[in-house]
Amino acid sequence: MASMEDILHPEMKIETLKREVESLKAELNKKEKLNKEKDKKIEELTQINQELAQKNKGLDLRGILIPRETAKVSYHKSVEIIEQCLLETNKKIIVLCEGAKSSWDYRIYTKIYPNAIIVPFGSWSRIEKNLIAYRKKSDIFYAIIDGDKRGGRIKTALMQEGIFCLDVRAIENLFFIDEIFIKVLDDLKIQNSKEWLKKIKKVALEKYKDEESSYEVTYKNVLLYFPPKKLMGLVFSTIGSNKLAGYFDCAYKNLDNIEIMEVIKKYMPTIIEEI
Repeated sequence: MASMEDILHPEMKIETLKREVESLKAELNKKEKLNKEKDKKIEELTQINQELAQKNKGLDLRGILIPRETAKVSYHKSVEIIEQCLLETNKKIIVLCEGAKSSWDYRIYTKIYPNAIIVPFGSWSRIEKNLIAYRKKSDIFYAIIDGDKRGGRIKTALMQEGIFCLDVRAIENLFFIDEIFIKVLDDLKIQNSKEWLKKIKKVALEKYKDEESSYEVTYKNVLLYFPPKKLMGLVFSTIGSNKLAGYFDCAYKNLDNIEIMEVIKKYMPTIIEEI
């Protein structure tokens, strides 16, 4: 039933309806524009998928990513996810790393190499044994392992197999780079961070004299090549484990700091330009 206002002033009702119609038209136009943008994006993604599918034609990831020691590496049950990633993203290489998904290796590499698919693969010997077979199937496979005590010749030989070594002894040593060490101690409100660093370096260099290694260790770089477990014990016992609670989590969070990340990258291998 029409209201008294509509009967007395029909022109007002007409204007109201016109405004509503215009509003609906504007909303429909907006949705139509969004749909066109979505269609364009879908078309672009489809093109990328087709290109990647063509590039990886004949590459059976399910057949080659399962290592011989499958029972010991349960996380490789996610191979289907990796295969899907190759088809749905622009990530063009797979990098095997030591440890599991909970390891610092995996967590750090995913930050440093965002355009690669990082796959935790257990021990370095397992990586080396399987990577050779994988690369016969496709050149998209690479690996990164700890520097340990490997000399230049060994690193060069491994690089020819697609295996890159860190420029530090182990991934954990990265958390004791001077800039990170000082920053974390400051974050944890531990005073005299630079003095602590000097003290720990002095003790570490003295202890390192009995260490056989291919590294040329100096006062400046001793924390990069000191055995990580011994280094952690030295740092925590010197400053106090109660004061350093949360050290590694704090160091990891600092990787989001652009300046800190740039420092870290100096010690990381450049695999290929694509990543």
